[in-house]
Amino acid sequence: MQERLSAAAEAAAGETTGTLGKDPGSIALADATLSYRDGSGRPLFTVGPITVEFPAGQITMITGGRFRQVDPAAHAHRPDPSRRGSSPRRR
Repeated sequence: MQERLSAAAEAAAGETTGTLGKDPGSIALADATLSYRDGSGRPLFTVGPITVEFPAGQITMITGGRFRQVDPAAHAHRPDPSRRGSSPRRR
C-alpha cells in the first residue's frame, strides 16, 4: 500500500492547479469505472462503466448499481411518507 501511495503522490507532484473563471454548470463522467480491490490488487467488484452528467445544485446517490439525481430544494420540506404511522400510539 505504501508503494502505491508513494507512486500516486509522485504522479500528482507534476500536476498543476488553478481556479475556474466561473462555477461549472455540471460535472460529467464518460465511461468511468471504480473497482474495489483486495490486498493483492485483484478486483473484488467493479462499478461501471458509467457515463453521466451531474448538474450543479443536485445531489446524486449511487446505490445498488443504479443512480438517481435528487433536487434538494424539491425535497427539503416534504414529509417522508414511509414514516407515516411508524410511531407507537400513546394511550
